[in-house]
Amino acid sequence: MIKSKFRMFIGVALSVLALTGAKEGAAQAPALLDCRGGAPMSALYEPTGSGSQLRIFFDRAPLGTGVGALAPGQCAWRDRALRAGEPAALMLSSGERVSRLALTKGSISVEPVPSSLTKLMSSVFTGSPFTVLIGQNAGSSLVIYQVY
Repeated sequence: MIKSKFRMFIGVALSVLALTGAKEGAAQAPALLDCRGGAPMSALYEPTGSGSQLRIFFDRAPLGTGVGALAPGQCAWRDRALRAGEPAALMLSSGERVSRLALTKGSISVEPVPSSLTKLMSSVFTGSPFTVLIGQNAGSSLVIYQVY
């Protein structure tokens, strides 16, 4: 009797989780997010205790990239636009601390040079398209696993 009640409780709990969807900070299946740099996209670099963190803020495109083109500063999933509750910010964390970040006439120099950071910053400031593999929602930002 106790076993069957426990199984029923677990079944109900799993059903509720499935119906409510992923919560803030919950793991989600990795997915590709397409972006186009340029204003109004912006970036914020922050050194952390053990490395560095780059946050990129963007506008939500009205359609997925499989249906519509991105305007400067926009991002969208391939199959749909971002939902209202999904963050409009990307986060790339690195174990390396970037000691110097310099922007000069559309180019960027970073020491040491993590290639993913250089690619992202260059795209943000030049208006180039880029694609990122998003692995999870960290609350206020989508966590970047890989940059393409």
